[in-house]
Amino acid sequence: MFGSGIPYAVTHPGARVVGTLITITPALYAQVLADLDTLEGYHAHRPVTSHYIRTTRSIIATNTLPGGGTWETFHTAWIYLAGPGTTPTTMPRITGDDWLAHVSAR
Repeated sequence: MFGSGIPYAVTHPGARVVGTLITITPALYAQVLADLDTLEGYHAHRPVTSHYIRTTRSIIATNTLPGGGTWETFHTAWIYLAGPGTTPTTMPRITGDDWLAHVSAR
């Protein structure tokens, strides 16, 4: 993950991204996904002009247990990767690949 002002995830062997997994109510799924696409500048019918590209990745979610400890679940989730018009690798690398921790530490 790279960025200066806004984050950019990129595909890189062995890389990871720390984030928040959200589940959308099925009745709202299409509208929420369309809203997120607009927010991220993703154009499904013309990805070469997209700021970010929406794609799926296999993820591991770490869940907290009520009495302490954690357990992991495996999912396929949408993620927005840097689009073709961006050059995120020329930007600073985000330590720990966790944007929220990065901006919270400022």
